[in-house]
Amino acid sequence: MKLSEVEYENGEVWYQHLTTADGKPLPLVQHKNEAKKADFYLQYFPHKSTNSYVNEAGEIVPDDVVKPWLYAESERPDFKPAVIVVNLANVKQLKASGVIINMPDFDEAEAILAQ
Repeated sequence: MKLSEVEYENGEVWYQHLTTADGKPLPLVQHKNEAKKADFYLQYFPHKSTNSYVNEAGEIVPDDVVKPWLYAESERPDFKPAVIVVNLANVKQLKASGVIINMPDFDEAEAILAQ
């Protein structure tokens, strides 16, 4: 099936998008469940990515060591790209458009986004 032939319908999701002050959606989501609303997640569509797992000493852990604890990958049609969602509590650094934000600076970034 070609992408042009696909008729997209929104499905049920576990999250809601956060928005800027003027209502534009952000790539940040929050759980709909009231008990889990304190956690925020970064949602993105990977165009190009490199994943690595690092231990407490900063050494890269081989994929085959961590694979038993990862979600099994499911097959997806070409017209439905993978979406990755990461809990912000697990993010140490973000880099985008030449800007680097480190974990202690997230409160500052939140204030900027609220403007």
